[in-house]
Amino acid sequence: MKWFYPDRGNYTTVGDLAESYNFIAVEEGLFKARIWYYGQLLKSIVPLIINSFYWGIEMFLNYIKIALRNFLKHKVYSAINLSGLVLGFSVFLIFAVYVYDELSYDRFHDNSDKTYRVYLERVYPNSVVNFAGIGSGVGPAIKSDIPGVEKMTRVHSFSNSPRQIIEYDGKRFVETNNLYFTDNNFFEVFNAEFIKGNKATALKNPNSVVISDEAARKYFGNNNPIGKTLVYRDTLNYTVTGVVEKFPQNSHFRFDFLVSGFSSLYTEEEMLRWGNELLFRTYIVLGENADPQNVESMLPDLTRKYMPAIGGYSVEVFDNWVASGNAYNFRLEKLTDIHLYSTDKRFEFQANGNITYVYLFSIVGFFVLFISCFNFINLITAKSSTRAKEIGVRKVMGSNKKQIIYQFMSESIIVVFIAMLLSLPIVEFSLTFLTGVINKKLSLINIASLYSIAAMLLFTLFIGVLSGAYPSFILSKFQPVKIIKGTLAFGSKRIGFRNLLMSIQFGLSIAMVIATLAIYKQMEYLSNQKLGFSKDQVMIVNNANLMGEQVQPFIAELVKRETIQSASHAFSIPGTTTNLTTLEPVNSQADDISASSLWADENILSALEIELIAGRNFRADDAIPDTARTIIVNETFANILGGKLQAVSKEMRDLNGRTRTIVGVANDFNFESLHSSVKPLVCFPTRNVTQSFSSNVIVKIKTSDIKETIQFVENKWKAFIPSVDFDYSFLDEEFNKQYDAEQRTLSLFYVFAAIAIFVACLGLLGLSAFASQQRSKEIGVRKVLGANVTSIILTLSSQFFVPIFFANLLGWLTAYIIVQNWLEDFAYRIDLGVGLFAAASVLILIISFGTIWLQSYKAAVVNPIDSIRSE
Repeated sequence: MKWFYPDRGNYTTVGDLAESYNFIAVEEGLFKARIWYYGQLLKSIVPLIINSFYWGIEMFLNYIKIALRNFLKHKVYSAINLSGLVLGFSVFLIFAVYVYDELSYDRFHDNSDKTYRVYLERVYPNSVVNFAGIGSGVGPAIKSDIPGVEKMTRVHSFSNSPRQIIEYDGKRFVETNNLYFTDNNFFEVFNAEFIKGNKATALKNPNSVVISDEAARKYFGNNNPIGKTLVYRDTLNYTVTGVVEKFPQNSHFRFDFLVSGFSSLYTEEEMLRWGNELLFRTYIVLGENADPQNVESMLPDLTRKYMPAIGGYSVEVFDNWVASGNAYNFRLEKLTDIHLYSTDKRFEFQANGNITYVYLFSIVGFFVLFISCFNFINLITAKSSTRAKEIGVRKVMGSNKKQIIYQFMSESIIVVFIAMLLSLPIVEFSLTFLTGVINKKLSLINIASLYSIAAMLLFTLFIGVLSGAYPSFILSKFQPVKIIKGTLAFGSKRIGFRNLLMSIQFGLSIAMVIATLAIYKQMEYLSNQKLGFSKDQVMIVNNANLMGEQVQPFIAELVKRETIQSASHAFSIPGTTTNLTTLEPVNSQADDISASSLWADENILSALEIELIAGRNFRADDAIPDTARTIIVNETFANILGGKLQAVSKEMRDLNGRTRTIVGVANDFNFESLHSSVKPLVCFPTRNVTQSFSSNVIVKIKTSDIKETIQFVENKWKAFIPSVDFDYSFLDEEFNKQYDAEQRTLSLFYVFAAIAIFVACLGLLGLSAFASQQRSKEIGVRKVLGANVTSIILTLSSQFFVPIFFANLLGWLTAYIIVQNWLEDFAYRIDLGVGLFAAASVLILIISFGTIWLQSYKAAVVNPIDSIRSE
C-alpha cells in the first residue's frame, strides 16, 4: 500500500485500514481481524495497480502536453535545441553504423571465435617484415604435429596477378583479385550459402571450381552453370561444381572463383616448401580447450624440425643462419582481428581497415553528440529563470521535489526521443550519399536487430536522462517563497557551469578543425613529396604477359610514335607491394641484405624518369639467362655496401645461389607508399615472361593529347592480341589509391567538423540571445545614459571571452594527442607547428564572435524606451 501511495499512504488508505483492523480486533478477536485485513489487501492489489497505471499515464501525457506548450511558446530556443540534438544524433548514428560494420568483419562464420590465421614474421639482419601468407608446407605440419588444431585450410592467390583472364564459350573476361585456390575442406572452416551444388563434395575433386552468384550471372546468365568448364590462363580447365552467395562486404576476402587443390600450379615437392612462395594464407581452427598462446609457443620447435630438412641443409647450418640475425617466426592472429589489426603485412587479399580510424570516428561521433547535449543542458539551465514562477506555483499546490524532477526529466527524454526519431531518415539518406566516400554500402538496416534496437532505445534514454539530470535537479531546488516574492537570485554557479560546458563544446570543435587542417596538410604534403620518379602522364597497359614473346615488338611499335617518350616491360608498378628477396655479399663478411625486388627491362629508368647516379643501365643482353647476371640497386641498398661508388661491380649471391653483379645505382625513389620510408631495392633485368606471371607495359607519354595516344596504344594492342580486351590505367591514379583511406577520412572530417562548429554556434546563438533578453533593461538604461552601440556589444560579448579562451587550450591539447598519434602511420609527415593550431583557433574565433556580435548588435540597436517599457 505504501509502495503505491508513498506520499500519503500512512495518512489515508493505510490509516483507514488500521482503524478498522483495531475495531474488529476489539469486537471479534485478533484472529478475525487479521483475516479481514489480509483479505482487504488482496482485494486491493488489482485496483491499485490499475489506478497507479492510469494516473501514471495521465501524468506522462500531462508532461508531454507541458513539453509541447513550452516548445511552442519558445520557438527559437526549442528549434535550436532540437536541431542541435538531431544533428548530434545523426552524426553519431552515421559513425555508429560505420564502426559497427568495421567491428563485424568475419564474425558471420560459425567458427570465427576459434579460427586463427598463421602469418610469418620474417626477421632479416637489418629489418623485420610481416607476411600475411606463408609457405605451402607449414599448414599441414601444424595440423599433424600440434595438438588442439582441429582443422586447417589454405587459400592461395597470385599477388603479382591483380588482373586475370578467364574464358568461357570463346568469351574472355578480365577479373580482378577474385580467383583463389584452396584445400577441399574450405567450407568446413568458412561459411557459405550454397545456391547450387553440394557443400560436402563441391571441392572434393581437383580442378573443381565453386563460383559466386555474381559470377554465375555474369558468365552463364540464367543457364545452369553446374558442369560447365572455365578456362584459366588459356590452358587450365576448371569444372563448375557449385554456386554460392558471395561473401558479404564485411569479410577480409571475397571470392568469385574458388578452385579446389593446387596440383595445376605446383608439384608435390613444391607444396612442401616452407620458405618460398609466401602466398598461402593458412587458417587453423582450434579445439574448445586449445589455448592459442600454447599453440603459438610450439611453432618455433616445429620450424626448426621441418625447415632444415626441406631446405636441404643441416640443422647446424640452420642454427648458424638464425644466429646471423635471420628468423622465420610464425604467429597466430584471430580471424576477427585481421581486418582492423593487420595493417603491416604484405600480400593481404585486399586493403584492410585500421583500428585507428575506428577509434577516430568513434571519438568524432561522441564529440558531436556531446556538443549537442551540452547545448541542450546550457539552454535549459539558462532558461530556468523563465520557468521559476511555474515551479513556485507547482510547489505551493503540493508538488514535491521528486515530482518536479520527474516532470523536467520527462520533458528532456521526450525531446531527445523526438530528436532520435527525426535523425533516422537523415542518417539513412546520408549513408546513401556517403557510399562513394567511405567505399562501402551501409544502411541502418545493417544493424537492425532486436538487440540493436533495444540498445538504441536504452542509449537514447541514457542521453535523455544525462541531458536532463542537471537542469532537473537545479530547477527542483527553487524555493517557492523566494520565487513568488521575486527575490530568487540566479547565482554565478550556474553561469560558471554553463561556461564550462561552452568551453568543452568549443574545445571539441577546435580539435576537429585542427584535425581536419592537419589531415589536409598531410595529404597535400604527400602529393607534393618528391618521389624520385615521375608518375604524371604514365600509362599502365595491363596483361602484357599474355603477349608472350611479342611484348618487345609491341613496345618497339609504341616508341615509334613521337608522342611516346619511352615504354618498358615490368612485373610491378609503383604503388603496389613488391616481393622481397635476400642477397648475400660475395667474398665479404657483411650481413645479408633484404630488399624489395623489381623485374623490368632496360627502359624502366627512362619510362619513370629515374636518375642513374652511378654505373650503367641494363643492356638488352643482360636479360638473357646464363649470359649476364646483372642488377641495379637503389642508393639505400648501395649505402649498406659503403656507398654508390663502392657498390658498383660488387657481386651478390641470390636465394638460388646465382651470383649477380651490381652494374648501376639509381637514386632512391618511393616505389611503395609514403607510409614507409625508402627501403633497399634491387632491379633484375627481364624482357620476356611466360603467361604464369602478370606483367605490365609502362608507357611515358610526352604530349597533352592523351586521348589520341591512348587510342594509338589500343589499336596496336588489338593488332598484336585481338582476343584480349585492352585494359589500362594511369600511374598517378594507381599510386594515389594507397591513400584512399586518408582521402575518405579528410572528406568526412570536412563535413563533420563543419557540423560540429554549426552545432556549437547554435548553442552560442541561443545563449547570446538569452543573455541579451535577460539584460534588455540594463541595455536600455545604458543607452539612456549615453552608451554607444560598440560599448554595449563589448559588454554583452565579454562574458564569452573567458570560456572561449579555455576552449582553445582544451582543443589544442586534444587535437595534438589525436593528430600526433595519426601521423605516426607515415614515415614522411608534416610538423605540427603553432601556425596550424592558430589557424584553427582564428577560424573558430571569427565564427563564434561573429555569432555573438550579430545577436548583441540586434539587442544594442533596440529603442531603449521599448526595452525599459517591455519590463
